This record gives sequence, structure tokens and C-alpha cells, in this order.
Amino acid sequence: MRHRYGRRMALGVGLLALALLPGCGDTYSEAVVYDLRQDPVPLKTPENVGLPKDYPFLRKADPPGQFPLLALKGIQDQRNPYYDLRDKAADLFVDPTALHPDSKSALRRRLDQIFGKPAKPRMDVPGVSGDVIDELKLDRVTLAMGSRLYRLHCLQCHGVNGDGRGPTAQWVNPHPRDYRAGFFKFHSVDQANSKDMRLKPTRAYLYRTLLYGVEGTSMPAFNLLAADELESLVSYVIHLSVRGETEQKVLVTLHELKTLNSPEAAQEIEGQAGEFAQKTLEVWKDSQAKVIKPGAFPTKQSEADKKQSILRGQALIRNDFEAVKKYFPKDYFVAKYAKRFDGKQADSVNQKDYEKQLKDVMTSVNCFTCHQDYGRQSEFKFDEWGTLVKPANWTLGIYRGGRRPIDLYYRIHSGITGSGMTPFGGTENGLSSEQIWDLVQYLKVLPYPAMYKDYGVAID
Repeated sequence: MRHRYGRRMALGVGLLALALLPGCGDTYSEAVVYDLRQDPVPLKTPENVGLPKDYPFLRKADPPGQFPLLALKGIQDQRNPYYDLRDKAADLFVDPTALHPDSKSALRRRLDQIFGKPAKPRMDVPGVSGDVIDELKLDRVTLAMGSRLYRLHCLQCHGVNGDGRGPTAQWVNPHPRDYRAGFFKFHSVDQANSKDMRLKPTRAYLYRTLLYGVEGTSMPAFNLLAADELESLVSYVIHLSVRGETEQKVLVTLHELKTLNSPEAAQEIEGQAGEFAQKTLEVWKDSQAKVIKPGAFPTKQSEADKKQSILRGQALIRNDFEAVKKYFPKDYFVAKYAKRFDGKQADSVNQKDYEKQLKDVMTSVNCFTCHQDYGRQSEFKFDEWGTLVKPANWTLGIYRGGRRPIDLYYRIHSGITGSGMTPFGGTENGLSSEQIWDLVQYLKVLPYPAMYKDYGVAID
């Protein structure tokens, strides 16, 4: 009897413990709140404060179980990628723990007023009309559904706050996305003409990311969820992102005003939080209509034309001027890129002007700066989230932002926000649509050595 009773007790305790785990059950307790930020807010990447070229941590990822940075004191750990930069911490980060207690209370109260709690999320942003809330699908019913599903499927990696620091986050690489910075790496929005590359992704692209996952990471495909469930998750991710960005902007502003640890700052926080939330939502709304408009993909190319496209892409990426001249002869180049020559015909353009414009195009394609040896010897870089990332190895055929040709087009055209990859298209001096498609076609061949001979590709 004792033995059976003991087993039952152990089973009961085990089930109770399981039920209390984050993510178990489909509702939040009313006692659960969005915590105020404790981890440092990145201000600059180390490259902007004089990172040595031979910095030792650029040869290895941060070790399992460690996340740069959960707390600013972690910079004192010799294993931390920021260890050798600890004397520059004040230039690199804002420390939220330095916020004065009165300001902490004011900030928590104001954020709760605007965004609610996980059990009852809301978007009561001052100055924002109901039409904007409806357009972005941020009504309370949709957010409540999204919150319930987020707890079930997302919390373990992305955390209650959407900070990318859930219970499993330290143990997976790349680390889960932190929504609080307010930007997302993969999108279909035209960032080429954006001043600071801070436009937001469209709801449709966030939906696609949930539907198909992120290849090469621990982010799975949620294609078994219904459409309305995925839509509600998109809404809740936007909710968490707006909340996190609002909090982050308040902290950075107080840091810049040197009032982070001043009790007087508490009086300013209410207005600041409302203003930042309003402006952030306006950017989300405006971004939905700024989708990249690519030129037509050459779907009906002959094999000969496809080969020429691939070779043009190869010449540009390899920065081989003689090859570029071969595949972009003057007649072809002037006709295709007439804007560069004020509409002149090829016979009116001298060789010197033609070669100058050709070199300008080559200068704008500097892929090997980061993707060393086609990405096979890429070094780690610090991204704007403060974590270490490695530029893609093109020969592996792993495309985190999507493997469709249009996905690669988006990456080249408007860059990868937060990663250091800048836009290459869309501006007056950027790559043309046809040139981007040339690069896409070349990149699509690189993972398949058996195709190299057919298309004249050589990478060794």
C-alpha cells in the first residue's frame, strides 16, 4: 500500500510540476506580467567603437548555455564575446537596471496601461485611431487568441516578453528572434529608400515565416495551425514588438538625456511612452504598403540566356572587371542602364564613361567583404541585437529567409535588417532589377557542383 501510495504521490507531483512549466496550458494567469527589461540595450555594434580585425571571438560562436548579454555584469566573464570590450561597455549598451526606482514604477504602470498583461493584451495607444488597430488586426479579441497560442507554441524560445530569451534560448544557435528592437531580418518591404532601414515587415510576410519556419534554425513550420490562428499569432508578435520597442526607446532616450537614474525622469515617462508607441504603430501601418516591386523574373529564358545571366551574376560577385566587360559589353550595358548615361545611345558614350559606370556597379557589389570565399570562410559578426552571427555560406543551399527566387531577390534588394547586410537595389545608383536576377540565378546554382560545368561556374 505504501509503495502504491508513494508512486501515486510521485506521479501527482510530477504532473503538477509539468502543468506549471512555461508553455503548458493555453492561458496565462492574471498574476503573470510583462517584466521590465533587465538585459542591456545595444546602442552600437562593436565595429563602430573600434573592434580589432583579429578579434578572437569572431572565429567561434558564443558557447551553448551562454547568451550575450543577459546582464551587463556578464561582460566580465572571459567566455563572453564582449569580454575584451568591457572598457567600452558605456558606449555599447544602456543598462536598464540603472533606471531609478520611481522611473521603473512609472514605466511599468504606463506600459501596462497601453499594452495590458499577457492574459489580457491590448493596444490602447494614445492618438491612434480604431481604423489603424483594425487594419493591423490588433483588437483585443485577436490579441487574446494570439496570446493563448503564443503561450503554447512560442514562449519557450521567444520568452513572455518576446525578448528571444525563453528557457531554451541559450541552448539553440542561432538564438531566437528578439522582437523588442522593432526590426526583423527577413521581409518583403522596400528598405532601399528608408533612411535607417527600420521599416516593418508586412503581416503577409510574418504569416509566411510562421507557416514555413526559418530554415537552418530551430524555428519550425507551423503549417498545421489554421489560417485564423496564424493571423492571431502575427498580431501578437506585432503587439510584443511595439511594446518592446516603446520600452527600449524610453530607456535610450533617458540614457541620452543622462536622466536614467534620476527620479525626475518618472514625470516624463508617461508622455514618452505614449508618443513612442504611437509613432511605432504608424510605421507598422505605413510599411504595409511599401512592398518591393521587382522586375519580372525571366521565366521563359532559353538555356543559353540562363547561362549568360548566371555568368553575369558570377562576374559581378567575383568583382572580375574583365569578365564584367565581357558579359556587360558597351552596347548591352548602355541600352539596359540608360539612366546612367542620361538616355544616350551607345555610340554617343565613350569607352571611358562606359568603364567608369561599369566600375561603379562593381563597387556596389561587395559581397566578399562578408561572405568570404563564397561564405565558406566567413567570420562571425556582431549584429544589432548584440549577438554573434555568421554570413551565409552560399554553397550549402540553406536559405533562412526563404528559398524561392523572390526571397533571394528581396534579400539582395533591401538587405537583411540588423545583420549588417545593406540594400543593393532600389536606389538610383543601386543594382537594376535585371542585375539582381542575375545574382539570384548565380546563387541558386552554387549549392549544386554538378551544375557548374553546364553553366560555366567555377568557385575554386
